[in-house]
Amino acid sequence: MAKNKKIAEESDKLLFNKAIEDYEKENYIASYHSFFYISSYSNSNLSNDAKFWLAKHLEFGYGTSKNEKKVFEYYSQVYDNNESKVRQLYISKLLSNYVPRDAILRNT
Repeated sequence: MAKNKKIAEESDKLLFNKAIEDYEKENYIASYHSFFYISSYSNSNLSNDAKFWLAKHLEFGYGTSKNEKKVFEYYSQVYDNNESKVRQLYISKLLSNYVPRDAILRNT
């Protein structure tokens, strides 16, 4: 069983690296689908990283149509999973763009 898990993690890592490569080459449709697959079906730590990249695709309409609701959902999930400090700062700024101002004021 452990061997199968290791093989799955290696496959996820290869797919993730390919998705980054596709993104850098502006092949956004391919990178979007790879990140979506990893975020949906992977049990590895890469799932959360894939959600971050999915949010970027949805925010700017890379390889898919823009979807502010999904952007907020994915960035929130990444933020809630306590990723690196840099990502937390970046995500906090982005979330402030997607949360209505009156909702922020009600919660302070």
